[in-house]
Amino acid sequence: MNGAQFEGRWIGETQVGESYDVNIVAHLWHIRLRGTWVEVETVWEGHATIGLPMRCNLIPNELAFEIKTDNHLFKAILLDPQHFIIEGWDTNDMRGGEGKNYDVVFSRPGIAELNARRVWEEWKKSKE
Repeated sequence: MNGAQFEGRWIGETQVGESYDVNIVAHLWHIRLRGTWVEVETVWEGHATIGLPMRCNLIPNELAFEIKTDNHLFKAILLDPQHFIIEGWDTNDMRGGEGKNYDVVFSRPGIAELNARRVWEEWKKSKE
């Protein structure tokens, strides 16, 4: 795994199951390969401020990278050339600690975005 599959622009869509009563905005990411790690720049849809870049280690022998935060260790898993998923990435930290954490499917901009829900449902079934 050289990480090149993750390079470029991605749009993350939170998967909230059947209930859509949660205010969801897109996670806009730009990923750059930096040797054995990737640099991730993020911004929320509709916001102009880009957060500080995240440094995320590639996981050897996997199509994945880790994201370490103060409270969590997340794993971004490449599902196919157009999608990757982070289980529980949309944490309730943004909702004042209320509600559960949601999975986020990241898609390449364009047609791949239209398949995010289907990709998530297939991934969930594969875990059963």
